[in-house]
Amino acid sequence: MKSAMRSELRLKHKLCNAFTLLETMLVIGIVAILVSLLLPSLQQARSSADELKNQAEIRSLAKSMNVYLTDNRGYYPALVPVGASSSTYYVGGVPYTIEGYFGQVYVWQFGLAEQYYGGQVEGDIFRRARREPWLVTDYRYSASFLADPAFWNYSSRTGPDQWRGQKASNVRYPSAKVLLADDRIMAGAATGAQAGVIALTDGSAQFIARSDIADPFPPGEGEWPGSLTFGRPGIHTVDGIFGRDIQP
Repeated sequence: MKSAMRSELRLKHKLCNAFTLLETMLVIGIVAILVSLLLPSLQQARSSADELKNQAEIRSLAKSMNVYLTDNRGYYPALVPVGASSSTYYVGGVPYTIEGYFGQVYVWQFGLAEQYYGGQVEGDIFRRARREPWLVTDYRYSASFLADPAFWNYSSRTGPDQWRGQKASNVRYPSAKVLLADDRIMAGAATGAQAGVIALTDGSAQFIARSDIADPFPPGEGEWPGSLTFGRPGIHTVDGIFGRDIQP
């Protein structure tokens, strides 16, 4: 009899300590609310970390370009001969071709990889955080450094006779002149991008809103084969190296 009573008391004790279905659902609901509240903060933190990584990488790429300046009498890269339809570079014995004079805006790393990027033409150093691997870099080389300042002005543009590499000492606004810009800045309104990372000729890098970048020279590179016939921010600057990309 006493044994039966003790068993019944133990059973009641267990039932009292167990979660009811309502309590379980309540706990799940609270956890779901907490997750929904924390998720935006976690996503924002991850996004901020990604942009810091992007800034560090584009700054590193720009520094290598500045080493190129030292090795080439202070001139920025102009990797395709004027008048040539393309230029081929061998990296680790493999040929990589830049198509068209202004094609180097998109694949400038082909001509620099062997000497300045440890033989790499693709990989994490050339793309933004969490991007799928691909050959063409996410970072664009400003076309300002591929033609005379006069080429980037309606009143003085004559054509390919103005295409040539530009000297760093002629840049008028080093802290406001884009050297490399990620493709979110270049694409701008076409993709709905509102911000991206840039490297400036003074060696700095930053995450910047599209609204803080000056409007580009509208006709871009002009009516020549392989050229963009509409301007892109940070890439086709009014007055080229004499102009500024960052709004005062």
